[in-house]
Amino acid sequence: MDITFVIIAYNQERRIIEALESVKYQVLNYLQGKKVQLIVADDCSKDNTVHNTTLWLEENSSLFVRIDFEVAEKNRGTCKNIANAYRKIQAERFMSLAADDLVANVDVFSILNSYGKNEIVACVPYVFSDKKIIRNRERYLWGIVPYFFSK
Repeated sequence: MDITFVIIAYNQERRIIEALESVKYQVLNYLQGKKVQLIVADDCSKDNTVHNTTLWLEENSSLFVRIDFEVAEKNRGTCKNIANAYRKIQAERFMSLAADDLVANVDVFSILNSYGKNEIVACVPYVFSDKKIIRNRERYLWGIVPYFFSK
C-alpha cells in the first residue's frame, strides 16, 4: 500500500461527503497508479453519517485498493475510535482527518514522502470566517488558540 487515508466520524452527515470528496480529489489528481487504502471509522453516529458514507463508498470503491469501513456498535470516544482505525493502516505513509475536515488540494503524497519514516507531521487547520480563510496571523491565532485550550 502506498498511502492510507483515515477519516474519523461521529454525527457528520452534512460534512462527511465533502471530506470523502477531498480524498477522491487526491486520488484522481495525484495518486494515479498508487495503491490507496481508505479507512472510515464511525463512532456509532446517530444521524445519517453511516448511510451517506455507505452510498459514497459504493459509488467510488474503484478508487481504492482497500476500504475499511468500521461502524462502532456503541460510542467509544474519539481516542478509541482513532486507535482502532490506526490499527488497520497498511501503508507506511498515512493522512488522518476528521469527517468535518478536508484534505488540501495540493499533492499530499509528495509532501508525506519528503519526511522520514518516523516523523509525525501535524498542522493547524485553516480557520474560516464569513466563508473566507483567515489570513491575518493575529486574527487567526485569536480564532484557533482558544479552540485548542478548550479541548
